[in-house]
Amino acid sequence: MQRHIKIFIVLILLFILDLNTKAMLIPSALEENTGVSGTVFPNVPEPLHIDLVRPLGAKKGELEINTLGVIRLGDSNFSSSWGPEIEYVIKDGLAIEFELPFENENLEELKLAFQGTISRSNDKKFIHGWQSIHKMKLNEIYSQHDLMYIHAYRINKKWSTISLSGFRQNLFNNEYSTGLINNTSFFRHINSKTKLGLETNWRLDKLAQKDSENIIAVIPQIHRELGEKYSLQLGTGFSRYEERFRPLLAMRLIWEL
Repeated sequence: MQRHIKIFIVLILLFILDLNTKAMLIPSALEENTGVSGTVFPNVPEPLHIDLVRPLGAKKGELEINTLGVIRLGDSNFSSSWGPEIEYVIKDGLAIEFELPFENENLEELKLAFQGTISRSNDKKFIHGWQSIHKMKLNEIYSQHDLMYIHAYRINKKWSTISLSGFRQNLFNNEYSTGLINNTSFFRHINSKTKLGLETNWRLDKLAQKDSENIIAVIPQIHRELGEKYSLQLGTGFSRYEERFRPLLAMRLIWEL
């Protein structure tokens, strides 16, 4: 277990030292403030299930608290996962997140994430960056590390899209496995406070192994700003894993301090 924790800490430090030096700062633009949906153009919503560590290009000092809850239905029982998280922008374009993921009523993991903004286009329609996520289970020798490239594009006044793609490294009982992950979402901007979205998640676990598995989720959703500081996201869809389809419900409540 001690070796497991040391590997977890070393990987986090490597990500901080290496990726932090690559993040390019976005010039300050106070006139671009758009509330809880994002602080820098292009104004592209965050996915409900796989969200960002603050929007790309966020400004130093931004602080957000949010909680995601997911209910997975199947057969005669259901399981739930939820987790309070806090997100803070430590300098322009560079943010950090800490989360406590629960399964039902049990705290299962610790989660730490970092995110950096690389640059955006001169017309303010495209922006890209990176994200690294690190999880460690409390009662098992298990850790998970994701490294993803993010790109978002505001197609026009009504439509936008965002995608996160990368690799996942798992360590379980001193055995490693690698997977591929992708989250792609499309949004319809109804007005300044309401957006409709379709989020798709795909993951290939245990790449190049006999027991590899494709896992998918499709989540139609609605985002609604409740005020200058609060936002609510609701979604319902399905997931497929272990060759079975299961319906799911998801909700995220956001409070921007």
